[in-house]
Amino acid sequence: MSAASSPPRYRWLDSLRALAAYLVIWLHVAHCYSTYTPQVHAQGTGWFDLAWDIDVGRWAVTLFFIISGFVIPSSLRGPRWPALRKFVVRRFWRLYPAFWLSVVAGAVCCVWMWGDSMSPARWLANLTMVPSWFGQQPVMGPYWTLSIELIFYALCCLAWMAGCLHSTLWLTLATLLFGSAGPWLFQSERFLGAGLSEPAVLTVFSLGWMHWGALYRKWHESGRSTGHIALALALTAGWLMVGPVQLAVSGWTRLQPDSLRLGTGYTLGLLSWLLGSTRFRVESARLSWLGEISYSLYLLHTPIYFFTSRVLRYGPVPGILSHLYLGVYVVVHFVLTTWLADLAYRKVEKPAIELGHRLTRTPMVTHS
Repeated sequence: MSAASSPPRYRWLDSLRALAAYLVIWLHVAHCYSTYTPQVHAQGTGWFDLAWDIDVGRWAVTLFFIISGFVIPSSLRGPRWPALRKFVVRRFWRLYPAFWLSVVAGAVCCVWMWGDSMSPARWLANLTMVPSWFGQQPVMGPYWTLSIELIFYALCCLAWMAGCLHSTLWLTLATLLFGSAGPWLFQSERFLGAGLSEPAVLTVFSLGWMHWGALYRKWHESGRSTGHIALALALTAGWLMVGPVQLAVSGWTRLQPDSLRLGTGYTLGLLSWLLGSTRFRVESARLSWLGEISYSLYLLHTPIYFFTSRVLRYGPVPGILSHLYLGVYVVVHFVLTTWLADLAYRKVEKPAIELGHRLTRTPMVTHS
């Protein structure tokens, strides 16, 4: 694909990426410091209570999954086999070098510093990005979303080879299938009796959001004038919204005390996407930069707050630094994570992206 025909980089899309990344950082830092760092238990824990009550984590991952659906299928264009090869090569170099850096950082800050160990089998399994498939524990919790990304990539490749990836009918059917199957599988005792896990249900449901994002891309690129695509969007958005209601009614209290909370994150994710991609687009160059480094933000925020919380609990630090308002820790981690993520992007992530483009012999146009 030539530079002239490559999909453009949307600044408003990067702004939504940045929003999702900082929502995740907010939730995880607030949770860690209010739960595992006793000094701040009574110091502004409303920062965590708010993040928990409106489910900013689910809000963020819903945005991330919709964005993936919007971006990934559109990168498969052109002759079938060359396009597939280019997609696989670029995705590999886009994801894995930065991910491997985070595995090392996670092993140091989230495993060894907290007294755990890394066996050779666990190391190798984590380097694949899907350690649970090999019966090993992930180095860090947020990696669960990356395995869903890989599944989506595989489904896109299969649909591409079958010639239906860009079919409105296929995307509508896939959205309906995945968006409705997850909640119904959860409620079915027959499937639960067969050992279907909550992560498996979440994976199925998340794939619904991703295919919906791809369907939205078709509506977006059609100039919003194609009636049947708009109708399909309305139907599938409504169908997806049934999912949180089904899960709430089923009382999925193993994930949170208030079952109604489960639908809040999905609703906020969908609404922020619809508003942020239409009426309230943010085209800021600074936010676009934050969106560009959002993958490194997502990968590195966990080892950073594990490291700092460990130091504050057991390290020789001035007492005043161990008793600050919770919001101060959150804001400090916004700044610290942004600085380190920018460094990782410039030194690891961007060179790897450029290598992927060189290997596919076309100029670099980063659009994901």
